[in-house]
Amino acid sequence: METGCDTYWKEKFITGLPTLFAEKIKNKYREKHKGVVAYEKLTYGDIVSTITKTGLEICYDIKMSKQIKRDSKTYKKELGDFCTQFGYETFKPPPSKNLQKPKTDRKNYYKKQFEKPEYYRKPNKRKTHKFKKSNNDFPKTNSAICYNCGKPGHI
Repeated sequence: METGCDTYWKEKFITGLPTLFAEKIKNKYREKHKGVVAYEKLTYGDIVSTITKTGLEICYDIKMSKQIKRDSKTYKKELGDFCTQFGYETFKPPPSKNLQKPKTDRKNYYKKQFEKPEYYRKPNKRKTHKFKKSNNDFPKTNSAICYNCGKPGHI
């Protein structure tokens, strides 16, 4: 029992995938059905199986590209060894220096470009350490002065 809404939901199911992945799947169906994606003829099982096959193909392609990169590095090394054995110039890859400009400090850039008027600025307070002098006004323990009369010798 297929309704008109099924085609909508099938299309929605495919477009809900990541955009490039969905485009690959749509292209596969267009190749099968002469340029048109016939959602009416598709079942959800067909869609899911196509998605898994395409995903596995992409993963395999990624693995192969990584393997090719690794192999190319070893081939370059082997070629260099071969060239030195027969007296030819060694293969020198182009320098792989980072040619980007150094990053500028963004904080200073904005401060210099948009300087605030003085009434917006915080007042500059220099941090000065004011050390307190030690106050030695404590009575000495040896002197016993009377609190009533003020004479030494008795308390």
